[in-house]
Amino acid sequence: MRLSVFVLLLGLGIASAASAGETILPATPAAGNMNVFATQLAYGNDGAVYTVNVEPAAGTPTGVNLQTVVRRGRQNLTTGVWSWTSKVIENRTMDDPFHTQPSIALDRTGRIHIVYNMHNMPWQYAVSAKANDISSFEFKGEFVTDETISLVKFKSATPFPSLGSAAIPGTQITYPAFFKDRRGELFVTYRQAVRPKRPFAEREYACGIARFDASARTWKALGGAINVTAADAQEAGTVTAFCAQSGWWGYHPRLWFDTANVMHVSWAWRQGNAGGDCTNLSYAYSTDGGKTFRRSNGTAYTLPIRVNDGGSVLASPTTKVSCRTEIDSTVDGRPLISFQNYAAGFAMVDRQASGAWGQPYAAPYGGQVVMSGGSPELWSFASGPRILDGDLGQRWTLLHQETGYCTVKALAMPTKQAFLVHAQACDHSLVKVVLMPWSGSGS
Repeated sequence: MRLSVFVLLLGLGIASAASAGETILPATPAAGNMNVFATQLAYGNDGAVYTVNVEPAAGTPTGVNLQTVVRRGRQNLTTGVWSWTSKVIENRTMDDPFHTQPSIALDRTGRIHIVYNMHNMPWQYAVSAKANDISSFEFKGEFVTDETISLVKFKSATPFPSLGSAAIPGTQITYPAFFKDRRGELFVTYRQAVRPKRPFAEREYACGIARFDASARTWKALGGAINVTAADAQEAGTVTAFCAQSGWWGYHPRLWFDTANVMHVSWAWRQGNAGGDCTNLSYAYSTDGGKTFRRSNGTAYTLPIRVNDGGSVLASPTTKVSCRTEIDSTVDGRPLISFQNYAAGFAMVDRQASGAWGQPYAAPYGGQVVMSGGSPELWSFASGPRILDGDLGQRWTLLHQETGYCTVKALAMPTKQAFLVHAQACDHSLVKVVLMPWSGSGS
Protein backbone atom coordinates (compact mmCIF):
# COMPACT_ATOMS: atom_id res chain seq x y z
CA MET A 1 0.00 0.00 0.00
CA ARG A 2 1.34 3.43 -0.94
CA LEU A 3 2.16 5.70 1.93
CA SER A 4 -0.08 8.75 2.37
CA VAL A 5 2.93 10.84 3.36
CA PHE A 6 3.29 13.14 0.36
CA VAL A 7 7.03 13.69 0.20
CA LEU A 8 9.71 11.44 1.62
CA LEU A 9 12.77 13.21 3.01
CA LEU A 10 14.79 10.02 3.09
CA GLY A 11 18.12 9.89 1.35
CA LEU A 12 18.51 13.64 0.91
CA GLY A 13 22.15 13.82 1.99
CA ILE A 14 24.06 16.50 0.09
CA ALA A 15 27.81 16.74 -0.46
CA SER A 16 29.65 19.64 -2.08
CA ALA A 17 32.05 19.89 -4.99
CA ALA A 18 33.62 22.78 -6.86
CA SER A 19 31.54 24.86 -9.25
CA ALA A 20 31.65 23.41 -12.76
CA GLY A 21 29.19 25.54 -14.75
CA GLU A 22 30.22 28.29 -17.19
CA THR A 23 28.14 31.42 -17.81
CA ILE A 24 27.97 31.69 -21.59
CA LEU A 25 25.38 34.51 -21.81
CA PRO A 26 26.21 37.16 -19.20
CA ALA A 27 23.41 38.77 -17.20
CA THR A 28 21.14 40.48 -19.73
CA PRO A 29 18.30 42.94 -18.96
CA ALA A 30 14.83 41.42 -18.89
CA ALA A 31 11.36 42.81 -18.19
CA GLY A 32 8.08 40.96 -17.81
CA ASN A 33 9.95 37.70 -18.29
CA MET A 34 8.94 35.84 -15.11
CA ASN A 35 7.32 32.50 -15.95
CA VAL A 36 7.66 28.75 -15.45
CA PHE A 37 6.17 27.35 -18.67
CA ALA A 38 8.21 28.67 -21.60
CA THR A 39 10.98 26.66 -23.27
CA GLN A 40 13.45 29.51 -23.70
CA LEU A 41 16.55 27.56 -24.77
CA ALA A 42 17.52 25.77 -27.98
CA TYR A 43 20.65 24.64 -29.80
CA GLY A 44 21.55 23.87 -33.38
CA ASN A 45 23.57 21.14 -35.03
CA ASP A 46 26.16 23.78 -35.95
CA GLY A 47 26.96 24.39 -32.27
CA ALA A 48 24.94 27.58 -31.90
CA VAL A 49 22.92 28.21 -28.73
CA TYR A 50 19.68 30.20 -28.69
CA THR A 51 17.64 31.90 -26.00
CA VAL A 52 14.48 33.98 -26.35
CA ASN A 53 13.20 36.37 -23.69
CA VAL A 54 11.01 39.37 -22.97
CA GLU A 55 13.32 42.37 -22.67
CA PRO A 56 12.75 46.07 -21.82
CA ALA A 57 10.95 48.46 -24.15
CA ALA A 58 13.05 50.55 -26.52
CA GLY A 59 11.44 53.71 -25.09
CA THR A 60 9.12 54.59 -22.23
CA PRO A 61 7.24 51.46 -21.09
CA THR A 62 3.53 51.56 -21.93
CA GLY A 63 2.51 48.04 -20.90
CA VAL A 64 2.30 46.90 -24.52
CA ASN A 65 5.75 47.71 -25.89
CA LEU A 66 8.16 45.27 -24.28
CA GLN A 67 10.39 43.45 -26.74
CA THR A 68 10.54 39.74 -27.50
CA VAL A 69 14.18 39.14 -28.43
CA VAL A 70 15.98 36.05 -29.74
CA ARG A 71 19.73 35.76 -29.14
CA ARG A 72 22.10 33.40 -30.92
CA GLY A 73 25.47 32.49 -29.39
CA ARG A 74 28.54 30.85 -30.93
CA GLN A 75 31.75 29.84 -29.21
CA ASN A 76 35.15 30.62 -30.69
CA LEU A 77 36.80 27.21 -30.51
CA THR A 78 40.26 28.77 -30.30
CA THR A 79 39.65 31.31 -27.52
CA GLY A 80 36.61 29.68 -25.90
CA VAL A 81 34.82 33.05 -25.90
CA TRP A 82 31.10 33.17 -26.68
CA SER A 83 29.74 35.92 -28.94
CA TRP A 84 26.04 36.74 -29.39
CA THR A 85 23.82 38.36 -32.00
CA SER A 86 20.19 39.35 -31.45
CA LYS A 87 16.94 40.02 -33.30
CA VAL A 88 13.72 41.68 -32.09
CA ILE A 89 10.79 39.40 -32.92
CA GLU A 90 8.00 41.56 -31.45
CA ASN A 91 8.04 45.11 -30.05
CA ARG A 92 4.39 44.99 -28.94
CA THR A 93 4.86 42.42 -26.18
CA MET A 94 2.43 42.80 -23.30
CA ASP A 95 3.84 43.34 -19.82
CA ASP A 96 2.36 40.16 -18.36
CA PRO A 97 5.12 38.33 -16.49
CA PHE A 98 3.26 35.01 -16.20
CA HIS A 99 1.79 34.45 -19.68
CA THR A 100 3.35 36.27 -22.65
CA GLN A 101 6.85 34.81 -22.61
CA PRO A 102 8.23 33.13 -25.74
CA SER A 103 9.32 29.59 -26.49
CA ILE A 104 11.88 28.54 -29.11
CA ALA A 105 13.00 25.40 -30.93
CA LEU A 106 14.75 24.32 -34.13
CA ASP A 107 13.18 21.76 -36.43
CA ARG A 108 15.29 19.01 -38.02
CA THR A 109 16.06 21.24 -41.04
CA GLY A 110 17.52 23.95 -38.80
CA ARG A 111 14.64 26.44 -39.13
CA ILE A 112 14.01 28.39 -35.92
CA HIS A 113 10.45 28.46 -34.53
CA ILE A 114 9.32 31.06 -31.96
CA VAL A 115 5.88 31.47 -30.34
CA TYR A 116 5.26 34.52 -28.18
CA ASN A 117 3.05 37.27 -26.66
CA MET A 118 -0.11 35.25 -25.99
CA HIS A 119 -2.63 35.07 -23.20
CA ASN A 120 -5.85 33.53 -24.54
CA MET A 121 -4.96 34.86 -27.99
CA PRO A 122 -4.58 33.56 -31.54
CA TRP A 123 -1.19 32.07 -32.36
CA GLN A 124 1.65 34.59 -32.53
CA TYR A 125 4.24 32.53 -34.35
CA ALA A 126 7.30 33.16 -36.50
CA VAL A 127 9.76 30.88 -38.34
CA SER A 128 13.22 31.84 -39.56
CA ALA A 129 13.51 32.37 -43.32
CA LYS A 130 16.75 30.37 -43.35
CA ALA A 131 18.22 27.54 -41.33
CA ASN A 132 20.46 28.49 -38.38
CA ASP A 133 19.87 32.19 -39.09
CA ILE A 134 18.01 34.76 -36.96
CA SER A 135 18.33 37.68 -39.37
CA SER A 136 14.85 37.26 -40.91
CA PHE A 137 11.59 35.64 -39.78
CA GLU A 138 8.31 34.85 -41.52
CA PHE A 139 5.08 35.39 -39.56
CA LYS A 140 2.95 32.23 -39.50
CA GLY A 141 0.43 33.31 -36.89
CA GLU A 142 -2.82 35.27 -36.93
CA PHE A 143 -2.30 39.04 -36.98
CA VAL A 144 -3.63 41.01 -34.01
CA THR A 145 -3.94 44.80 -34.18
CA ASP A 146 -2.39 47.23 -31.69
CA GLU A 147 -5.88 48.13 -30.50
CA THR A 148 -6.74 44.50 -29.78
CA ILE A 149 -3.48 43.93 -27.92
CA SER A 150 -4.38 46.92 -25.72
CA LEU A 151 -7.82 45.41 -25.09
CA VAL A 152 -6.23 42.14 -23.98
CA LYS A 153 -3.74 43.90 -21.72
CA PHE A 154 -5.83 46.65 -20.15
CA LYS A 155 -9.41 45.31 -20.37
CA SER A 156 -8.72 41.56 -20.01
CA ALA A 157 -10.76 41.15 -23.18
CA THR A 158 -10.40 38.11 -25.45
CA PRO A 159 -12.38 38.97 -28.62
CA PHE A 160 -11.30 35.93 -30.64
CA PRO A 161 -14.41 33.86 -31.48
CA SER A 162 -13.06 31.97 -34.53
CA LEU A 163 -11.35 28.58 -34.49
CA GLY A 164 -8.09 30.13 -35.67
CA SER A 165 -6.28 30.53 -38.99
CA ALA A 166 -2.60 30.25 -37.97
CA ALA A 167 -0.20 27.54 -39.13
CA ILE A 168 -0.57 25.80 -35.75
CA PRO A 169 -4.12 24.56 -34.96
CA GLY A 170 -6.15 26.16 -32.19
CA THR A 171 -6.98 29.56 -30.77
CA GLN A 172 -6.99 31.52 -27.51
CA ILE A 173 -3.57 30.05 -26.81
CA THR A 174 -1.60 30.26 -23.56
CA TYR A 175 1.52 28.51 -22.22
CA PRO A 176 3.09 27.27 -25.50
CA ALA A 177 6.19 25.07 -25.10
CA PHE A 178 8.32 23.18 -27.63
CA PHE A 179 9.71 19.63 -27.37
CA LYS A 180 11.67 17.38 -29.74
CA ASP A 181 11.67 13.62 -30.08
CA ARG A 182 14.77 11.44 -30.49
CA ARG A 183 14.65 11.88 -34.28
CA GLY A 184 14.57 15.67 -34.07
CA GLU A 185 10.86 15.98 -34.90
CA LEU A 186 9.23 19.03 -33.35
CA PHE A 187 6.16 19.18 -31.08
CA VAL A 188 4.40 22.07 -29.36
CA THR A 189 2.07 21.92 -26.35
CA TYR A 190 -0.40 24.58 -25.27
CA ARG A 191 -3.73 25.46 -23.65
CA GLN A 192 -6.54 26.30 -26.09
CA ALA A 193 -10.22 27.26 -26.10
CA VAL A 194 -12.52 24.60 -27.54
CA ARG A 195 -15.55 26.92 -27.68
CA PRO A 196 -14.00 30.40 -28.17
CA LYS A 197 -17.27 32.28 -28.80
CA ARG A 198 -18.87 31.25 -25.50
CA PRO A 199 -18.70 33.28 -22.26
CA PHE A 200 -15.25 32.95 -20.72
CA ALA A 201 -16.12 30.30 -18.12
CA GLU A 202 -17.79 28.12 -20.80
CA ARG A 203 -14.97 28.01 -23.34
CA GLU A 204 -13.61 24.63 -22.22
CA TYR A 205 -9.89 25.38 -22.06
CA ALA A 206 -8.17 22.17 -23.08
CA CYS A 207 -4.70 20.64 -23.54
CA GLY A 208 -3.28 20.88 -27.02
CA ILE A 209 -0.38 18.93 -28.56
CA ALA A 210 0.63 19.44 -32.19
CA ARG A 211 3.32 17.77 -34.31
CA PHE A 212 5.33 19.45 -37.07
CA ASP A 213 5.99 17.72 -40.38
CA ALA A 214 9.32 19.23 -41.45
CA SER A 215 9.01 17.88 -45.00
CA ALA A 216 5.52 19.28 -45.65
CA ARG A 217 6.12 22.19 -43.24
CA THR A 218 2.69 21.71 -41.68
CA TRP A 219 1.35 21.19 -38.16
CA LYS A 220 -1.16 18.54 -37.09
CA ALA A 221 -2.98 18.53 -33.76
CA LEU A 222 -2.96 15.27 -31.78
CA GLY A 223 -5.87 13.91 -29.79
CA GLY A 224 -9.60 13.51 -30.30
CA ALA A 225 -12.01 15.59 -32.36
CA ILE A 226 -14.65 17.71 -30.61
CA ASN A 227 -17.59 18.99 -32.66
CA VAL A 228 -18.35 22.68 -32.15
CA THR A 229 -21.42 24.58 -33.35
CA ALA A 230 -21.99 28.15 -34.54
CA ALA A 231 -22.94 28.94 -30.94
CA ASP A 232 -19.50 27.74 -29.80
CA ALA A 233 -17.37 29.48 -32.42
CA GLN A 234 -17.66 31.96 -35.24
CA GLU A 235 -17.87 28.99 -37.57
CA ALA A 236 -18.99 25.43 -36.87
CA GLY A 237 -16.32 22.77 -37.15
CA THR A 238 -14.09 20.52 -35.07
CA VAL A 239 -11.35 21.12 -32.53
CA THR A 240 -8.72 18.48 -31.80
CA ALA A 241 -7.61 18.27 -28.18
CA PHE A 242 -5.35 15.94 -26.21
CA CYS A 243 -7.32 16.48 -22.99
CA ALA A 244 -10.64 18.27 -22.52
CA GLN A 245 -13.63 18.21 -20.21
CA SER A 246 -16.37 20.75 -19.64
CA GLY A 247 -15.98 22.39 -16.23
CA TRP A 248 -12.24 21.62 -16.06
CA TRP A 249 -9.12 23.30 -17.42
CA GLY A 250 -6.23 21.22 -18.79
CA TYR A 251 -2.85 22.63 -17.81
CA HIS A 252 0.70 22.42 -19.16
CA PRO A 253 1.15 19.14 -21.01
CA ARG A 254 4.90 18.39 -20.97
CA LEU A 255 6.65 15.85 -23.17
CA TRP A 256 9.63 13.51 -22.89
CA PHE A 257 10.75 10.83 -25.39
CA ASP A 258 12.55 7.71 -24.23
CA THR A 259 15.31 5.88 -26.10
CA ALA A 260 12.70 3.92 -28.10
CA ASN A 261 11.14 7.30 -29.05
CA VAL A 262 8.01 6.59 -27.01
CA MET A 263 6.27 9.85 -26.10
CA HIS A 264 5.50 10.39 -22.40
CA VAL A 265 3.17 13.18 -21.23
CA SER A 266 2.48 14.77 -17.84
CA TRP A 267 -0.19 17.38 -17.14
CA ALA A 268 -2.63 18.57 -14.47
CA TRP A 269 -6.24 19.74 -14.19
CA ARG A 270 -8.06 22.62 -12.54
CA GLN A 271 -11.77 22.63 -11.84
CA GLY A 272 -13.98 25.64 -12.49
CA ASN A 273 -11.75 28.41 -13.78
CA ALA A 274 -8.18 29.56 -14.28
CA GLY A 275 -5.65 29.62 -11.43
CA GLY A 276 -2.32 28.42 -10.17
CA ASP A 277 -3.39 25.41 -8.08
CA CYS A 278 -4.26 22.15 -9.83
CA THR A 279 -5.15 18.57 -8.94
CA ASN A 280 -5.24 15.22 -10.76
CA LEU A 281 -1.57 15.08 -11.76
CA SER A 282 -1.83 12.83 -14.82
CA TYR A 283 0.27 10.75 -17.22
CA ALA A 284 -0.02 9.12 -20.63
CA TYR A 285 2.31 7.56 -23.18
CA SER A 286 2.20 6.93 -26.92
CA THR A 287 4.16 4.38 -28.95
CA ASP A 288 2.92 5.63 -32.34
CA GLY A 289 3.85 9.30 -32.40
CA GLY A 290 0.65 10.54 -30.77
CA LYS A 291 -2.00 8.67 -32.76
CA THR A 292 -3.06 6.80 -29.62
CA PHE A 293 -2.28 7.17 -25.91
CA ARG A 294 -2.19 4.72 -23.02
CA ARG A 295 -2.35 4.81 -19.24
CA SER A 296 0.49 3.69 -16.98
CA ASN A 297 -1.03 0.19 -16.87
CA GLY A 298 -1.04 -0.07 -20.67
CA THR A 299 -4.77 0.31 -21.28
CA ALA A 300 -5.85 2.70 -24.02
CA TYR A 301 -7.34 6.14 -23.42
CA THR A 302 -10.31 7.45 -25.37
CA LEU A 303 -9.35 10.83 -26.84
CA PRO A 304 -9.60 13.54 -25.81
CA ILE A 305 -8.67 12.38 -22.31
CA ARG A 306 -11.09 13.36 -19.53
CA VAL A 307 -10.19 14.18 -15.95
CA ASN A 308 -11.19 10.84 -14.42
CA ASP A 309 -10.14 8.63 -17.34
CA GLY A 310 -6.83 7.55 -15.83
CA GLY A 311 -5.24 6.88 -12.51
CA SER A 312 -3.59 9.79 -10.75
CA VAL A 313 0.21 9.85 -10.57
CA LEU A 314 -0.15 10.70 -6.87
CA ALA A 315 -1.84 8.57 -4.20
CA SER A 316 -4.71 11.05 -3.92
CA PRO A 317 -6.06 12.68 -7.10
CA THR A 318 -7.21 15.69 -5.05
CA THR A 319 -3.69 16.54 -3.85
CA LYS A 320 -3.04 20.16 -4.77
CA VAL A 321 -0.01 20.81 -6.95
CA SER A 322 1.20 23.80 -8.90
CA CYS A 323 -0.15 23.45 -12.41
CA ARG A 324 3.18 23.12 -14.22
CA THR A 325 5.18 19.88 -14.09
CA GLU A 326 8.22 18.49 -15.90
CA ILE A 327 8.74 14.95 -17.19
CA ASP A 328 12.03 13.25 -17.94
CA SER A 329 13.63 9.99 -16.79
CA THR A 330 15.41 8.22 -13.99
CA VAL A 331 18.96 7.04 -14.62
CA ASP A 332 17.61 3.66 -15.76
CA GLY A 333 15.15 5.22 -18.20
CA ARG A 334 11.86 5.13 -16.31
CA PRO A 335 9.53 8.17 -16.50
CA LEU A 336 10.15 10.73 -13.75
CA ILE A 337 7.79 13.63 -13.07
CA SER A 338 9.00 16.63 -11.08
CA PHE A 339 6.33 18.88 -9.58
CA GLN A 340 5.62 21.33 -6.79
CA ASN A 341 3.29 20.75 -3.87
CA TYR A 342 1.03 23.79 -4.10
CA ALA A 343 2.47 26.62 -1.97
CA ALA A 344 5.08 24.17 -0.67
CA GLY A 345 8.18 22.28 -1.76
CA PHE A 346 9.31 20.64 -4.99
CA ALA A 347 9.28 16.88 -5.37
CA MET A 348 9.71 14.07 -7.90
CA VAL A 349 7.98 10.75 -8.47
CA ASP A 350 9.04 7.83 -10.66
CA ARG A 351 7.08 5.14 -12.47
CA GLN A 352 7.87 1.63 -11.34
CA ALA A 353 8.52 -1.31 -13.67
CA SER A 354 5.01 -2.54 -12.83
CA GLY A 355 3.48 0.66 -14.21
CA ALA A 356 2.49 1.94 -10.76
CA TRP A 357 3.92 5.22 -9.46
CA GLY A 358 6.27 5.26 -6.49
CA GLN A 359 6.39 7.40 -3.39
CA PRO A 360 7.44 11.03 -4.01
CA TYR A 361 10.91 12.17 -3.00
CA ALA A 362 11.80 15.69 -1.99
CA ALA A 363 13.96 17.47 -4.57
CA PRO A 364 17.35 18.62 -3.20
CA TYR A 365 17.44 22.36 -2.47
CA GLY A 366 13.90 22.47 -3.83
CA GLY A 367 15.01 21.56 -7.34
CA GLN A 368 12.49 22.97 -9.81
CA VAL A 369 13.57 20.58 -12.56
CA VAL A 370 14.91 17.05 -12.02
CA MET A 371 16.09 15.10 -15.06
CA SER A 372 18.72 12.80 -16.47
CA GLY A 373 18.58 14.06 -20.04
CA GLY A 374 20.58 11.01 -21.08
CA SER A 375 23.33 11.50 -18.50
CA PRO A 376 24.39 8.53 -16.35
CA GLU A 377 23.37 10.64 -13.33
CA LEU A 378 20.15 12.33 -12.25
CA TRP A 379 20.40 16.13 -12.12
CA SER A 380 18.53 18.70 -10.07
CA PHE A 381 18.31 22.40 -10.98
CA ALA A 382 17.27 24.74 -8.17
CA SER A 383 17.23 28.44 -7.33
CA GLY A 384 20.60 30.14 -7.08
CA PRO A 385 21.16 28.54 -9.51
CA ARG A 386 22.23 25.41 -7.69
CA ILE A 387 23.01 22.38 -9.82
CA LEU A 388 23.39 18.92 -8.28
CA ASP A 389 23.76 15.35 -9.47
CA GLY A 390 22.79 12.15 -7.67
CA ASP A 391 19.93 9.68 -7.73
CA LEU A 392 16.63 8.91 -6.02
CA GLY A 393 17.05 8.14 -2.35
CA GLN A 394 20.82 8.60 -2.48
CA ARG A 395 23.38 11.30 -1.79
CA TRP A 396 23.35 14.37 -4.02
CA THR A 397 26.49 16.30 -4.93
CA LEU A 398 26.33 20.09 -5.20
CA LEU A 399 28.37 20.97 -8.29
CA HIS A 400 27.45 24.58 -9.00
CA GLN A 401 26.17 27.23 -6.60
CA GLU A 402 25.32 30.90 -7.05
CA THR A 403 22.83 33.35 -5.55
CA GLY A 404 20.38 35.84 -6.98
CA TYR A 405 18.54 33.69 -9.55
CA CYS A 406 15.23 32.15 -8.50
CA THR A 407 13.68 30.52 -11.56
CA VAL A 408 15.71 27.99 -13.54
CA LYS A 409 15.09 25.82 -16.59
CA ALA A 410 17.32 23.23 -18.19
CA LEU A 411 17.77 21.70 -21.63
CA ALA A 412 19.87 18.59 -22.19
CA MET A 413 22.37 18.57 -25.07
CA PRO A 414 23.32 14.87 -25.35
CA THR A 415 25.55 15.48 -28.37
CA LYS A 416 27.56 17.97 -26.28
CA GLN A 417 27.35 15.95 -23.03
CA ALA A 418 26.06 19.06 -21.25
CA PHE A 419 23.02 20.99 -20.07
CA LEU A 420 22.00 24.52 -20.94
CA VAL A 421 20.56 26.30 -17.89
CA HIS A 422 18.34 29.37 -18.19
CA ALA A 423 18.34 31.45 -14.98
CA GLN A 424 15.98 34.33 -14.15
CA ALA A 425 17.05 36.84 -11.50
CA CYS A 426 14.94 36.88 -8.34
CA ASP A 427 13.89 40.47 -9.06
CA HIS A 428 13.20 39.45 -12.68
CA SER A 429 15.46 42.19 -14.04
CA LEU A 430 18.08 39.88 -15.61
CA VAL A 431 18.47 36.56 -17.40
CA LYS A 432 21.59 34.54 -18.10
CA VAL A 433 22.55 31.17 -19.58
CA VAL A 434 24.91 28.68 -17.94
CA LEU A 435 26.56 25.69 -19.65
CA MET A 436 26.89 22.71 -17.30
CA PRO A 437 29.02 19.82 -18.65
CA TRP A 438 28.19 16.29 -17.59
CA SER A 439 31.89 15.85 -16.89
CA GLY A 440 31.35 18.24 -13.98
CA SER A 441 29.79 15.35 -12.09
CA GLY A 442 31.25 14.75 -8.69
CA SER A 443 30.04 11.17 -8.54
